[in-house]
Amino acid sequence: MRFWSGADLAYGKDHLGAAVVIMGPEDARIALPGAVWRRDHVRDDGAVTWRLAEGGDLARIQPSCPDEYAEVLFDRLTLARPATLHPGLVDGLQNEALRLYPDLSDDAVLRFEALVAYLREHFGLTESLPTEEQPVPFVDGFGPELLVLVDDEPCALPELPPVHLAPGVWLESMWWVSTRLIGPDTSDGMPPEDRLQFSDALPDASRAFEGLVYYQAARAMVAWAAWEGDSEGRFLRVISDIVLGGIRPLRRS
Repeated sequence: MRFWSGADLAYGKDHLGAAVVIMGPEDARIALPGAVWRRDHVRDDGAVTWRLAEGGDLARIQPSCPDEYAEVLFDRLTLARPATLHPGLVDGLQNEALRLYPDLSDDAVLRFEALVAYLREHFGLTESLPTEEQPVPFVDGFGPELLVLVDDEPCALPELPPVHLAPGVWLESMWWVSTRLIGPDTSDGMPPEDRLQFSDALPDASRAFEGLVYYQAARAMVAWAAWEGDSEGRFLRVISDIVLGGIRPLRRS
């Protein structure tokens, strides 16, 4: 597994019990261990082995987890006390592709920028914070992959990607993508309208929220491309083609 910020994770178990190993640049992760975790070992390269402080069973969480799990993760984020807005809100939503994956091809970057422009025009996508609400702690990739089950109870990982401030709708839209996105499907012969689906529809959501979900989905595909080393961003291309083609998957799911 890999954080959007570039840190890598590995899970395992030995004679000392279950463990999570988190490795990568220091600026790609922040320690928020809490009482559940204890730091067991730090390698010379900075990789940290974390174990359960009281022992127990540790298991990965599947994306189809209950939405209530999001509250567990959010509670951990509040401990970080972030002071700065998310880079996308400061430096421009269209610049997120290169920030998440500096080696993304020029063509893929242009596709991302075109998608952002389309979402601005047709869905009201904007960097502006809603005037009626305060920003909240947010982390890229906000979803079940930043959680584990400890004795069947959800628990945040001991280290998380850097925490910033963002509108509350960013949390909701990112959780929707991380738990309900199906695809994109690049199979030959697959109709364009079926290449991107969600496990639930959003019939009552505002157009602005729908557009934000598509934006978060595109960012998720850039993060996935960085994990794979796919500089052409094949899944990003699928999303951009679908949305730019006027297809609205959230209305069809």
